[in-house]
Amino acid sequence: MSHLALAASFAVPAASISGMRSSGDRKAAWTALVESHFIAQGAALFSKAAFRRPRPSAYDIPCRPEKRPDADSFHSFFSSHASMAFANAMLAGLLLNESHFQPGQKNRIWAAGMALAASTGMLRVAARRHFPTDVLAGALAGCLSA
Repeated sequence: MSHLALAASFAVPAASISGMRSSGDRKAAWTALVESHFIAQGAALFSKAAFRRPRPSAYDIPCRPEKRPDADSFHSFFSSHASMAFANAMLAGLLLNESHFQPGQKNRIWAAGMALAASTGMLRVAARRHFPTDVLAGALAGCLSA
């Protein structure tokens, strides 16, 4: 389910970009979106390799053979799903300032982006793929990458 929430979060900056006045602004916004994703994903991959924090499911006892820890079991910190979702939400909010949407529409887009990002993080915790601190760190990294 967290994959669906993350995928849906990509619609939020796309909506913000569609509301921009000029094609030059839209091109710059798409470039900023791609750059933001590279930064967020790169930071997440670096931290996963550096910290090698076990995922919550790695602590399950007894450990069934199909659930034994593998290499991915030590990539918990920080959540790349959360970093990408919050990068989408934050960038969408920043881009809304340049759009022609009415203030009420801007607020709804901003709220939808943050709700999808928060849902992505909560679903990652519920699936026992991350600890809450992994999601919080990912959210911070995503917001800073925008």
